[in-house]
Amino acid sequence: MSQPDIQIKHSWYSLYTNFTHAIVKPYSASFVDKLLPDVEFNIFCELLNHNSCKVILSKKPCRPANATVRMVIKYHDEKDDIYENPWVDDCKFECNFSIPDGRYKIRKHDSFRTISYTFICCITWSGFKESMSSINDELYSHSKDYLTAPVFCDTIIVIDKTEIPVHKTLLEIYSDVFFNMFKADMTESANKRIVVTDVEVDVMEKVVEFLYTKTINPVPGYDVLLSILKVADKYKFKELKVLCEEKLSEKITIENVFEISEKNNLYGGQLLRKSVTYFMVRNKISVIGLKGLEDFLQ
Repeated sequence: MSQPDIQIKHSWYSLYTNFTHAIVKPYSASFVDKLLPDVEFNIFCELLNHNSCKVILSKKPCRPANATVRMVIKYHDEKDDIYENPWVDDCKFECNFSIPDGRYKIRKHDSFRTISYTFICCITWSGFKESMSSINDELYSHSKDYLTAPVFCDTIIVIDKTEIPVHKTLLEIYSDVFFNMFKADMTESANKRIVVTDVEVDVMEKVVEFLYTKTINPVPGYDVLLSILKVADKYKFKELKVLCEEKLSEKITIENVFEISEKNNLYGGQLLRKSVTYFMVRNKISVIGLKGLEDFLQ
């Protein structure tokens, strides 16, 4: 029997006046619901002017989810504006509001106009999406045995003096680069030995582990993940690349955000780019003060 949906609600209040002639301070918060203790939600709201607003909602961990987000904006006692959408992508929901004119309320004895907003974010949570079917789960549970049984392997990856046994079929299935290499009947295909010169042994071992298990366990530090991302990009391991971006999104800090962003520009994709951008927006005061910001922007 499937679990019932979880209803999560978070609300906040913002005020704008034309007396200040300034944009109000953005609202930023993190929250965890007691019914869903393993998921952290982060929300960022910026009132750009009296009739324009942006709200960004993200979650950790960055995994696809079955969820619906419902944003409600209340203007004093007037009719509410409601925006409802399913979860947009793996980790972020973003919406831009155009607030109609005439939402002002004249304060008594004041010569300026003011408008107050109450934001209510309602999340209907139905659980994480499964990354693969139960059949595939069963398949990979058995394929782990082959990772530790090199006697059945038919190809060797050679890094310096280290040899990493692997099945040629897996390389062909998950990498267009290796597929074309073997199809062209190159030296590597004939000798069944692939010499790699620009990858560390521990990094390639993680890559091979993923081919058999579809996981990287335990998850290494961000520096090793960046190296794995480079290999995934070079050899076109698409699923491994997505997993690296998901794991790196969870390891972004003030200390490494520039490095991760730079490497993502070389090897990564949209998922990690969105995570970096959101992190910078959420922590823009700290980011502005970082050494190296000017070089990064250039």
